[in-house]
Amino acid sequence: MCPRPPAPAFGGDICSALEITAVGRALARLDDDDKASLRRSDTGGLTPGIWEQIDPRVQSVVLVTENRATDLILQWRKPGAGPPS
Repeated sequence: MCPRPPAPAFGGDICSALEITAVGRALARLDDDDKASLRRSDTGGLTPGIWEQIDPRVQSVVLVTENRATDLILQWRKPGAGPPS
């Protein structure tokens, strides 16, 4: 049995959960191999499952690999974040 590839995550949702406001800058630091931009108009019927989960007003999303989502979390630099004192 082949291992299942990791599921992609939505870059905007990851940044939102981490309270990263400079989403574009955070995602720009990721390698192109680790993210994919999807536009609703470009995908047509190829990815219906993805678009069913998203508000119809959203016209594009950035998918991030699981490894890079973890990198975003580990590189998070919010003031006051860290282990409790």
